[in-house]
Amino acid sequence: MDIRQLTYFVEVARHRSFTRASQALYVSQPSISRAIKSLEDELGATLLDRSERDVQLTDIGELVNERALEILCSVRELEQFVEEAVAGVPSKPASPARLPDGRAASVAAVPARRVRASAPLRSVSASSPNQKEAGGTNHEPSDT
Repeated sequence: MDIRQLTYFVEVARHRSFTRASQALYVSQPSISRAIKSLEDELGATLLDRSERDVQLTDIGELVNERALEILCSVRELEQFVEEAVAGVPSKPASPARLPDGRAASVAAVPARRVRASAPLRSVSASSPNQKEAGGTNHEPSDT
């Protein structure tokens, strides 16, 4: 799982459309479809109901969307913190935009240009260190 997949998923959820998400992100629709299918395969869950004209979130998709928004806001805050630290700007606690119920307001706070940046994406894994012994895969980033 990577930031790109989460960003694409959140945009599709926000727009309820692969086409509109691809236009908003300036990414081809097949690229978005492949990334989200890969995310669903990795999680072992269907996140989107594609049977209607407008894409709908499944129950698990709603939960993943909420967490993905939080993760993307945290990534944005980290990027801002590092940029300010490098520039010598004193840091202050970031306050991301929130809805009345406490959820992050929008993935729009995470600029699409950051997703397409030339820096390599790191994998994120929720697996435990013992999972490799049990036949799972180790998703540690390599130094190559």
